[in-house]
Amino acid sequence: MVFLLPLALLQSSLAQAPTAGGWTALPTPVLCQARLLSPVPAPLASGSHLLQPADASSAHGATPSASLSMATLQKILEDSGANGRGPRLEFFKSASSLLVRGEPAALDAARARILELDRAAEALAIDLDVDLAGTAGGAGAASPDRLAEKRRVLSGDEVFFGERRTTGFVMGFNVEVAADSGIAAPVLGTATYGHNLHLRAVRVDGGRRIQIQGLLDLSDLTSLDRFDPETPDLGILQQPAIDFVQIAFAGVVDSGGTLEVRVGGAALALPDWKLSVKAVARPDDPAATGTLDVLDLACIARDPTQLQAAAPGAELDRLAQFTAPARPPVAIPPAAVAAALDSRAGDSSGAHLSAWWGDDLLILRRSDAQARVDARSLVAAGETSRLASCRIQVQQGGLSATFPVCAGTAARLLAGRERTVLVGYRVEIAPQTWMPAPDVQKTFDGLALDAQVVQGAVECSAWIAKSAPTTVVPRKDAQLGKLQVLSRTLRTQRARVSAGEPERADPGPAGDAVILRCLAP
Repeated sequence: MVFLLPLALLQSSLAQAPTAGGWTALPTPVLCQARLLSPVPAPLASGSHLLQPADASSAHGATPSASLSMATLQKILEDSGANGRGPRLEFFKSASSLLVRGEPAALDAARARILELDRAAEALAIDLDVDLAGTAGGAGAASPDRLAEKRRVLSGDEVFFGERRTTGFVMGFNVEVAADSGIAAPVLGTATYGHNLHLRAVRVDGGRRIQIQGLLDLSDLTSLDRFDPETPDLGILQQPAIDFVQIAFAGVVDSGGTLEVRVGGAALALPDWKLSVKAVARPDDPAATGTLDVLDLACIARDPTQLQAAAPGAELDRLAQFTAPARPPVAIPPAAVAAALDSRAGDSSGAHLSAWWGDDLLILRRSDAQARVDARSLVAAGETSRLASCRIQVQQGGLSATFPVCAGTAARLLAGRERTVLVGYRVEIAPQTWMPAPDVQKTFDGLALDAQVVQGAVECSAWIAKSAPTTVVPRKDAQLGKLQVLSRTLRTQRARVSAGEPERADPGPAGDAVILRCLAP
């Protein structure tokens, strides 16, 4: 018996080992291929359109990556049934492609699973139909500026529509002095503007519905003025003014439905705008055949797009604390879902769950019926906290905006003018010389409103910044050089509005009050 037991083990292992056949190249599933990503302009998450050299990012986007790694794919293909019984595969590890060898039955099973993964990739696609039109006003006015484009994306992908334009300008000067000499080097800023739309669409409710998150930015370069400090040490400054409306929104539509955002009476070359986003997805098929069930976790596995705090600039920033929107719900990665399912399976049967995952995908065996039911129940519960939604209407003076908001997702309306002003000087001193260094600051005048969905209502926090006409102090009075003196006001408001309630307005001056309404989705 001492010699028979090792011999039996050796015979068993030889029976499961791959045959000595040649190597075979299997096709790489779409989910395991790094997608080609195009350069995407960075979202203007702070609302500022006048960028300094330190924050003028030329591109935005993640490094191209695959939804599933090749290592995960190999584990899926190696799994050949309960307790690991069945024909086995051998993988050539030092290759970027899928090189395998093994018994014909194992190779056929691997090809079948790759086809299943490719079908799953097709099911994760979302078709977007975007229509953005601006008019000069009037119901029957033709649209002189229109963007109409169709795009197919994978659930969870970010996509950009429109055109970003930039204009450089002399924002200020960096001053350096040494001994008896000095130099003022121009600092170039960037004015960015255009009609832009950032979108992220995710399948929810098993593909029967789609959540759409977006950042719509409509902006015009209104002017680019010259300002002469009238000091021999400095050159001419350029001071741009950007008029814009920016809306961060999120909504949920049935597959094939359309989400809308409307803007009216904006201080833009085209004051009225309508955005329509139609989204179509393929619902999960409960009667699908095969061995794998691929769950889409794009909604709960990642945090929603975050915004930075918007501020009025200049001295008003010191008068109030401008905080970023509330923290979104905690992300639930696929690994956490798999761990919860595995723990429950171990408690009931002592067996471990067969599960694989990527950044936002969870893959289960169709034979694990209870695990699939538990997984979909957990995912649906996690999505619920992010899908409560409503539409809000905001009106201030002649400006109106209507857009959807979702629980846990940042929602914002910014509408006004951003510009730069020369508010003072610093002095650089050396033993035998000195030079003035200009202090240029950005200011925003207009409305900023942040909204958050809570318990069937929407909470809104808003502020309005205004500036009186700028006073120019001549050089003979300011000594170092001409400067601009600001006289500004800041008013804040907070309100909670439930769906169907009458319009809620703050007690502001006539024509300046902010009127809010909360509508059903």
